[in-house]
Amino acid sequence: MDWLSLVPPLITFAAVVLSRRVVLSLALGVAAGALAKAGWSVSGLLLMGSYLAGAASQGENTYVLVFLVLFGGLAQLINVAGGIRGFTDFAGRWAKSERRILLLAWAMLPITFFDNVFRILSVGSILEPLMDKVKGVKERLAFVLAVTSGQAIVLVPLGTAYAGYMVSLVRGNSGPAALDSGVSAYGIFLRSLMWNFFSPTMLVLSLGVSIWGIRYGKIRLAVGVREQEFTKVHREKEAYLARLPPEYPSRTANLILPLAVFLASTLFFLWNTGRARAPSFLGALGAADYSASIMTGALVTLGVTVAFFWAQKISLAEIEAHLIEGAQGVLSLLAILVLSWALSQIVRDLGFTGLITSVLARAIPPWAVPVTLFLAGSGISYVIGSSWATWALLLPLGAVLAEATALNPAVVFGAVWAGGSVGDSTSPVADLPILVSSVAKIRVADYAGSALPFTLAGIAVSAILYVVAGLRLV
Repeated sequence: MDWLSLVPPLITFAAVVLSRRVVLSLALGVAAGALAKAGWSVSGLLLMGSYLAGAASQGENTYVLVFLVLFGGLAQLINVAGGIRGFTDFAGRWAKSERRILLLAWAMLPITFFDNVFRILSVGSILEPLMDKVKGVKERLAFVLAVTSGQAIVLVPLGTAYAGYMVSLVRGNSGPAALDSGVSAYGIFLRSLMWNFFSPTMLVLSLGVSIWGIRYGKIRLAVGVREQEFTKVHREKEAYLARLPPEYPSRTANLILPLAVFLASTLFFLWNTGRARAPSFLGALGAADYSASIMTGALVTLGVTVAFFWAQKISLAEIEAHLIEGAQGVLSLLAILVLSWALSQIVRDLGFTGLITSVLARAIPPWAVPVTLFLAGSGISYVIGSSWATWALLLPLGAVLAEATALNPAVVFGAVWAGGSVGDSTSPVADLPILVSSVAKIRVADYAGSALPFTLAGIAVSAILYVVAGLRLV
């Protein structure tokens, strides 16, 4: 039965490559796995429902799902209340040159890090007209926005939907040997961040583009891109819904206060849930119950933010409507999470661990595991355009290889994070490149072609570092 465990991930990967529709492809993989588990009988459909329900109802997973709903509503509420617009209006008075505009994008990172789409839409919509005024290179703006959004958020250890998702993957794919009495899933996640070599490399390159330009756009590689798959009516509806209510003034406090409450409350609950297992503050953070802490922090922040906005004469009806609208915006993330959890469980139940241990682990020398996973993730994420889906596909394999080769799981997980992040910077079918191109008002192919040489440089540097790290660890 071990070989059957390859059926779900292979079907999922093939469907994603052919359709580039992540949710539908994951669903197809889960269905194939459930049918294989049930001996290809109709009862496999019932088993599929059982796996999905089990993934959504598992305690830690439920915390993450609720957090995403709360977080989506909170981000939407902050946006429509003019918080980010107020800050950017104030800071825009200083941006009088292309370099200053790009550095302003960096300066706004500490207050917009918690969601990459929110950051691109809010910061990009303010900086694009400023680039027009100074006749700056818009491909350069798009590159800096994409990297400081997509790569920076992967390195943030708390307070983001990315961190919640990554911790959930670590918890779901770590065996008893990794999750010993002294290290939690969050602790392993924290350690894995230092082994993500690609994201810091791209941030350094982006900083060089911001300060010196470093010949950005001088080398452009040809990149193909599909035509828009949505109807004109659908696109017009999305653009209309993205408009901000003109009735609400621009107020920096409407961003700063919720962000401060969110960070403070999340840190408090992280310390509170981990202090029984570690006496120091940093030790408590490493041993904390991350999922429960971020959900509770988001809940407290939402309550404070609603009261604060209501005091500004924003009606409760408007607040409720925008909370629901924001929650609806994360439904695709919820679907990816539940499906990836279910798929991971199915392939384990089909004997994936035993198969990898007996076949693949013997074929790959231990020193080559990190660089192999990184390069595989780079190719997959570029083709399918989704870091989340790439992580969901590769992390189970990485966990098994780490256990079979006695490698530190944090190193392997870091290589998976790095590889999955590649598509976020360059892939012409990924959400972020498409979004930054739209905000910067340039063609996706133009952006992807000019960014690709920098991404290839980042891949090359990271691959060398993973080879060196692998050789030193074995």
